[in-house]
Amino acid sequence: MGDPTQATRSVLVTIELLEAILLQVDMVTLLTSAMRVNKTWHETIVKSPTIQQKLFFRPAGRKVPKSSKVAGQSEAPVTSHQQAGDTTPVLNSLLARKFERLFFDIAGDQSYERRATSFDTLPWSTSPDAEVEFTDPDRKPARAIQRRLPLGAGAVQDEEAAKKRFTRKDASWRRMLVSQPPPLQLGYLSPDVAWDSPIQGRRAWKALTPTEGGLRMGQLYDLVQHRAGHHPLHSSWFRTHWFRPQEPFRSRLSREICAELLASTCVVVEMVDENDSMIPNHPAAPADVTTFDAMYRCEEASITTLELEEVTVRRNGQLNAICSIVPVQDVVSDYLKNNWSFCRTVSRAA
Repeated sequence: MGDPTQATRSVLVTIELLEAILLQVDMVTLLTSAMRVNKTWHETIVKSPTIQQKLFFRPAGRKVPKSSKVAGQSEAPVTSHQQAGDTTPVLNSLLARKFERLFFDIAGDQSYERRATSFDTLPWSTSPDAEVEFTDPDRKPARAIQRRLPLGAGAVQDEEAAKKRFTRKDASWRRMLVSQPPPLQLGYLSPDVAWDSPIQGRRAWKALTPTEGGLRMGQLYDLVQHRAGHHPLHSSWFRTHWFRPQEPFRSRLSREICAELLASTCVVVEMVDENDSMIPNHPAAPADVTTFDAMYRCEEASITTLELEEVTVRRNGQLNAICSIVPVQDVVSDYLKNNWSFCRTVSRAA
């Protein structure tokens, strides 16, 4: 009778067999414990295309049966970014657990807008109060504060260490694809909601930005974190649409643009700058952008440059797409003029 220990050892040093075993291991164990077993295991995990796809570091192939579905949903329609036979994207479950509804609010047909203070809900935040900022389905701003118990010196040091691990250079989560297969473009929507604007609700800015081999979490996080903190008004509300538009929208135009963008990709970031300072018990967000960046900006943050296209609704109800070199004189365009590192306009015929 053979030695079972020797047989086990033989299996674990056979790369093909080891790879097959590791493919049955969950993502967290692969990223932490398994990588540290020995050099062979580490190299197998790093060099295996299949394992790298499982860990969302390498894009998966796009051709699978047409009948793929999103978990918890009925049959999803095939859009232009999914050629016939492509799979409906599956979200990165590890990222969805870590960032929760801050970026992955996909539970139903509605989603909430959030502000910079919602970053305080991240598990590694050292903020004394975790503020949850959102608007309810009736468009009424709401604010909830989760009081945290006083932390001892040791706990504070632990949280500071967790923040550094999260925001440090080369953090692995930044390289993770948001889904498999990954979206090849990132949609962006910013409606004009200025209360004193004569075309309030009838103008918006949109962009569809290519990604390098697929959207990774670092690119998505940097864009939202920067825009949530660096804006010209009292608040910058944000949310992320996955696969389908989620109600409520500020206007019919916003809804139509979001649907249009989601016909070309599976993810759209919606940002709404709003001067809502008159609302009681509603401080500016963030209170101090320097402190906000110190807490949540990553060491290797890189802000995506967007080519924004202005869309307005004509009196006859038809859409008019214009991108002008000279920004329109309003608060949003003033912001664009002063933030060229974030976006730039392009010339486009109406």
